[in-house]
Amino acid sequence: MFVSIILIESIVLFPSYFSRKQDIILEYERRGSDASAAVLDTLDYYAEDTIARLWGLQQALPDVLSRVYGDKLKSFNLYSDQGDPLYAYHAQFTDSPNRHGPDVIQYEWVLNAGSQTYLLNVTVNAEIISTSLIEFILQALGVALLVAVCVTLITMSVIRMKVLLPILRLREQLDLASETLTHPEDIVIEVSDHNELGAVQSSFRHLLIKQFELLYQLQAKEAELQFLNDSIDSRVQERTLQFETANIALQRSLEDLNQAHRDIESLATFPEENRNPVLRIDQNGVLLYANPASEWFVSVLNARVDERLPSRWCTFLSKVMANGRSRKMVIQALKRYFKLLLVPVPRKGYINIYAEDITREKSNAARARKLAFYDPVTGLPNRVMFFDELRRVAQRSVVQSSQHSIVVFDLDDFGVINETFGQLTGDRVLRTVAERVKSVLKDLSKGEETVVNVMFARVGADEFALLLRNTALAKAHQYSAKIFANLSRPFTLHEQQMALTAPAGIATFDGEALRNSEATIQSESGMDSCFRHAQIAMRMAAEQGKGATVCFEKDLGELYQRRNTLASQLKRAIEVAELRVYYQPKVDAVSGQIIGAEALVRWPHPVYGFVPPDEFISIAEENELIHPLGTWVMEQAVMQTTKWQMTVNEKMRIAVNLSPQQFRDSALVERIKNLLELTGINPATIELELTESMLMTSGASTIDALTRLKALGLKLAIDDFGTGYSSLAYLSRFPVDTLKIDRSFVMHLQDSAEDQSICRAVIQLAKSLGLETVAEGVELEAQLQWLAANGCDLIQGYYYSPPLPAQEFLELIHRNADLMNTALSVSRKSGI
Repeated sequence: MFVSIILIESIVLFPSYFSRKQDIILEYERRGSDASAAVLDTLDYYAEDTIARLWGLQQALPDVLSRVYGDKLKSFNLYSDQGDPLYAYHAQFTDSPNRHGPDVIQYEWVLNAGSQTYLLNVTVNAEIISTSLIEFILQALGVALLVAVCVTLITMSVIRMKVLLPILRLREQLDLASETLTHPEDIVIEVSDHNELGAVQSSFRHLLIKQFELLYQLQAKEAELQFLNDSIDSRVQERTLQFETANIALQRSLEDLNQAHRDIESLATFPEENRNPVLRIDQNGVLLYANPASEWFVSVLNARVDERLPSRWCTFLSKVMANGRSRKMVIQALKRYFKLLLVPVPRKGYINIYAEDITREKSNAARARKLAFYDPVTGLPNRVMFFDELRRVAQRSVVQSSQHSIVVFDLDDFGVINETFGQLTGDRVLRTVAERVKSVLKDLSKGEETVVNVMFARVGADEFALLLRNTALAKAHQYSAKIFANLSRPFTLHEQQMALTAPAGIATFDGEALRNSEATIQSESGMDSCFRHAQIAMRMAAEQGKGATVCFEKDLGELYQRRNTLASQLKRAIEVAELRVYYQPKVDAVSGQIIGAEALVRWPHPVYGFVPPDEFISIAEENELIHPLGTWVMEQAVMQTTKWQMTVNEKMRIAVNLSPQQFRDSALVERIKNLLELTGINPATIELELTESMLMTSGASTIDALTRLKALGLKLAIDDFGTGYSSLAYLSRFPVDTLKIDRSFVMHLQDSAEDQSICRAVIQLAKSLGLETVAEGVELEAQLQWLAANGCDLIQGYYYSPPLPAQEFLELIHRNADLMNTALSVSRKSGI
């Protein structure tokens, strides 16, 4: 670009070179005209006297020529009109002067003085032209270079700002997007301008956002598929085990039957010695022969040899004879079972009957079926039988449009019972549960108002299910309450009184809903969805507390699906720092000065938006993610506060919440100690907030951890003080520094005498113990004034500010400092 500008300027300046040269020649010609005017004046003045004229020229011309030409003059000659030289200055007369040559430039003028005519010839040194041209060229080149440099710099700057930098930013953001596809807020493509490049950037941004949405949807589907795969695997394994057991029993039965058949064939020629009944009956139904082993069988048939059989047998045997083919059948005689082989012999007019007692085989088959479809511990139907019955009920409901309910529950702390007392005791507990539930169902079936048609099954290790046929949701809930009331009655276990609680989920289905369902009744997924709704409700009940019961609704299913999706994505969000730490200021109640902040974690989800902290923190606790999450929040908060202490206020304080589960981590204290050493922060400016319930239920390990944390110099605060516990003895057991008044007491503080009494009591208690008080949830001026008047130390709430990102919190600190300085200046001027 620079060379191009230089070439363009050279082309533009090239004509100026010749123009400049011509201007120099004309300039000296003008000077010569001035000199000739002086010569003409002298000639006119001394026109009459030739000698005086020469003398006058001699006196006047040197000064004039010196002013006009300086040292550039080579000769100045005056000739008569005849060509005779009259006067010469600075050189000899030239006989044949040239107009221009390589070394000189000559000018001529014709002068008329009186009646005389003269010829004036001036010769100037030609170096003056080259010198002036060189100066001109150098000046022009200097200007051209300056212009070229300026234009080049300006053009390159514009290109850099408008084109190069946006392209580089786009490339960096695309590189970042290729490495961290799950962290969209850090790689948002900036639109630099409303032009073609801006349109390209906008397209890339929309493309990345779409990729993130598809990625999270894919992860959610993957989590759901994993859940289904795990469920299917467990069912397949259980079904396979049951089928294997049933198959073994069936194989044994078949072997026994085959052996019996072989025995019949081998002993048929020896009826007298055959241990199985052998009979011969003619075509009229008369018993012709019966071997000794047939005595019991013949008595059951109520027949005798040479007598006719009962009419129903005669009719049946005549049909067999007419058909002419052998026939096998099984009959039951009293409580015994016989397999019959009927062999007609039409040419001789009789039928041979070979019987085999298969009562034992039938009993074995019944036991095999029980193993396949019943739970061996409780004797209840198992999962396979429950689902088979569920499918049959659902098929009938589609035709009859009837409504049915499913109740699923499991036992709280059953794993603890198994681990503490052993599996035999666990089996005893399961049998107790089965007996108590069956007793309630038996009582309900005797009621006058309704007859309960129910299947009760054990479908998991400690999971049970009830299929309440023709039962609506209200009745199912009523029955469940009676069942769990009986189940919770205390019983003795290893000389200890124990009570069982069970979270339960209830779901209903009817024919119309199943007809409109995408999954057909005959499919496994259709039945699985009905049962899974009850399981979802049961899991949500478990989160509410022991012994809770929840009825499934559509919103509950969506919430459960959302929780599964978030649970599968939270670990990745922690690993790639997708979460954000926000800071809510703590303000001095009297001066209004910001003295610190509470660190609060936020999750800006690309699909769901900001996920509420209560939701994803509980998910983190359920999935063992609270340890890495809490560690990350602590590190971010401490490092950020260290920066503020170095740049804004060295006394800036930070409060960080600790979950009870974090104290199960034996390395918690050591990890915090290493963080303090790494940042060099003053430990006294860090405050750890603990819940009151955690302190009340803490064990020796928690107390030891708190003591060690206090020894490091950190501050301890009780969060949500006064909610749920009346005993204050624990205040003397723990090295607490701060009490935080729960927002529930501050919410109606301005117009509730009861809340005022509670807050006043907490503040006075804290002052008597030498503790600091912080009021949470302050939103109104009246609340602030009351708290300040009653001695509350610090205020936290939306009255001052919601939780803010680090940069916005820093700006709030600067505004607060400016406000404090202004107030101080006003107070000084007022003499306060």
